Amino acid sequence: MSLFNAAILAITKEVVQPYEEYVHKKKYEQEREQNNLIYPHYDGIISFDTLHKSLLVWGKLGDVDTEIQDDKTIHKESNMINDANNSSQSVQYNNLLEGKQSLRHHPLIYVKTLSGQILNLNPQLLDRVEKVKELIREKIAIPVEHQRLIFQGRTLANYKSLIEYEVTEKSTLYLFLSLHGGCKPSVLSLDTTHLDPRFDRDLSNVFDSNDEKFMRGNYRYKRPCGWNRKALKVLNKYGSNNAWLGPYSVNNRYNSYDNEWPVSYHGTDKSNCNSIAKEGYKLSKGKRFAYGHGIYSTPDINVAAGYALKFSHENERYCIVFQNRVNPTTLIKISSANTGCGEYWISPNDDDIRPYGICIKK
Repeated sequence: MSLFNAAILAITKEVVQPYEEYVHKKKYEQEREQNNLIYPHYDGIISFDTLHKSLLVWGKLGDVDTEIQDDKTIHKESNMINDANNSSQSVQYNNLLEGKQSLRHHPLIYVKTLSGQILNLNPQLLDRVEKVKELIREKIAIPVEHQRLIFQGRTLANYKSLIEYEVTEKSTLYLFLSLHGGCKPSVLSLDTTHLDPRFDRDLSNVFDSNDEKFMRGNYRYKRPCGWNRKALKVLNKYGSNNAWLGPYSVNNRYNSYDNEWPVSYHGTDKSNCNSIAKEGYKLSKGKRFAYGHGIYSTPDINVAAGYALKFSHENERYCIVFQNRVNPTTLIKISSANTGCGEYWISPNDDDIRPYGICIKK
């Protein structure tokens, strides 16, 4: 298994096989039974876009124009119903009422598998996560105990309701398999056509001086020195206008270009999602924002490394981080001078942050 495959395996905890092997096996459907692949509906090619979005770290901001409060404002189901007219109602519940949504109606929510398959479900917002998993089981026959659901970087607990996680109309949950008992899972594959080796950069033994100021999107670009960067194929992925990348054919440039997006990084360890969100919430307190939630990333890969997944490959330890471009028109900065532990960037939604590289370090 290649280092890159091992990295993706560590993130997804799924069986990942080379694309050529996957295509070969697909020609012989009987092999599915011979290999005892228990969930054929989950089988497929990994979507890097889906994988990236499932790992984004969301969190509350400290102070916003709508006066977002702390975690205690997320009421339990019974309190939310009994206190519907109470002035201390949570902002999330008020937003539901203002949007003419009812906790008892059945909004459309999406569930995405790592291969990009989308399931449309209509649970109640008061339904527990276990009920949602039952709906998934009815559609693609994966038992509840083998499902792991992710929303805004958090693993959802069976006993909690959707409203406690602030799931609303057209929210997207991400489905991972959580297998045990020795059963063999379906196989996911990495399609190498989604990678772009022309733009790979091995900076494992490169270290920039403080005097070297590379620029992207009018922000300083802190290159992933000490890391091996694998490029994702993103040209024309978001339409024919690739200005957000800048002149991608020019290496080691010190200037920015019009409409270019700056570079950020985020870690891949879902167990650390809560810690980065809580830290970011604490760091953002005392500031005013136009929205109550955001996605946390950082322009410094050394900060992101603190939230990176560690894995083993051929008796060596590695960690993995996503490299992104972020929309500068919606970007909020929390400077390292204010945090004392590195710079944080906050984006309002997942369309404002685009993956274009995966960095691996020994």
